[in-house]
Amino acid sequence: MPKQFESDALPELLSGGQARQLAGVSVVIWLELLETEQLPKPVRVGGRLKWRKSDVLSWINGLSPTQAFA
Repeated sequence: MPKQFESDALPELLSGGQARQLAGVSVVIWLELLETEQLPKPVRVGGRLKWRKSDVLSWINGLSPTQAFA
């Protein structure tokens, strides 16, 4: 069972793993969404990609109920 995150407990800048788990998608789906530029735009911090928590939450809330990640 995947680890569930309380969004209030997360830092403002999320790693890919944290953002992916917050969104509730698999690694494969996350990478597919990243490659097809369907995720919020990440920022580079120390050479690593990070996502703003507010951007990820807005993206999740903006998904329609018919959008599914298989």
